[in-house]
Amino acid sequence: MTQATTSVHVDSGQRTLVVVSYVLFVLGIVNGFTALVGVIIAHVKRGSSAGTIWHSHYNNMILVFWLSLVVFVVGFVLKWVLIGFVVLGILAVWYLYRTIKGLILASESRTYA
Repeated sequence: MTQATTSVHVDSGQRTLVVVSYVLFVLGIVNGFTALVGVIIAHVKRGSSAGTIWHSHYNNMILVFWLSLVVFVVGFVLKWVLIGFVVLGILAVWYLYRTIKGLILASESRTYA
């Protein structure tokens, strides 16, 4: 299986920032605060990353953060009727999947698809 290559600009400075942001997201599963720092970086840098492979990574981080925040609140509220624990568990798996996948793709200088 071959992958089509695209001619997009690969900036190693952007790559470093994306990888650092993903690491902040991974740490955020434990403390939450570092994910907030990561999403702020993503919001700030997304505009200047247009036309690069890093734009898709910033979009992924922004989606993961905000969707996770909403689902976390719902899961936390539903925790009192026990279904919330299931919601929070599924959220943790999805969050880690999207974040680790992004980290791997970023370290290989590939777009998030």
